[in-house]
Amino acid sequence: MSFDDGSYDRFIKAVVNGYEVEPEKKYLLPIPSAFNDDINAGLHRYASRQTNGLPGDYWDTSEHIFKSEAQDKPNLFITQRQIDSAPDWVKALKPVGVKEDEGQY
Repeated sequence: MSFDDGSYDRFIKAVVNGYEVEPEKKYLLPIPSAFNDDINAGLHRYASRQTNGLPGDYWDTSEHIFKSEAQDKPNLFITQRQIDSAPDWVKALKPVGVKEDEGQY
């Protein structure tokens, strides 16, 4: 390990002065819907990461929910790193940024 690049000084300053880690930006991945009638207006499906106690995560789709309900489902909040390692069908979805401090997107 070498600190020739000045990282040692940055490390010491961080330890002494404290530091804040910027949280990763999160996204919702809405799935295009065939619903165009009044009964289902406003309902959406999202790509989601699931664990359910199984070894490794897997990708699934959420139930139909309103956009306002999506903020209460943490498995719907996806990072770019998760998208990059996801299956092709997930990568094909258009991500929608989430403002976590406001709980909205």
